[in-house]
Amino acid sequence: MRKSGRLMAGPAWMLMLTCESPMSLSSAPPDTAGAVRVLVADASADILEALRLLLREAGFETECAGSVDDVRSRLRTRDYDLLLMDLNYTWGATSGREGLDLVADVRARLPQLPIVVMTGWRTAELAVEAVRRGARMCIEKPWDNAALTRAIACETARGRASRA
Repeated sequence: MRKSGRLMAGPAWMLMLTCESPMSLSSAPPDTAGAVRVLVADASADILEALRLLLREAGFETECAGSVDDVRSRLRTRDYDLLLMDLNYTWGATSGREGLDLVADVRARLPQLPIVVMTGWRTAELAVEAVRRGARMCIEKPWDNAALTRAIACETARGRASRA
């Protein structure tokens, strides 16, 4: 985690950049014009529903995508403040390859869009590769609700500030 401007090691499998602003102490969405729109992508309908409910309660507007193609389609038709996405979409996949390729594609087309990836397959290599390709954070499943909503608030505020 980041402390005093340095990246500090957390668990070996997770790389996480955090805000140093007072907002990091709250799970509330940033106080900016318009609703904060988050595109949530995962192959599991149960995970999509859990995240939709969590983020709605935290004050975020969410849309859900169940596949890589669905993510690409939605990103072509609407603007979002953040993409929260899984790294595996094919049943039984654990390599994260689909998600890593999607991160690189999204980063190339939408360089200012913050991307937060989630995975249940905890390897340092996967987290580092996701960040190398353009993700801002890699979060382990199952996630901590408060930490996830704080991370989303932080990254959406950063993304909006960089676009302003």
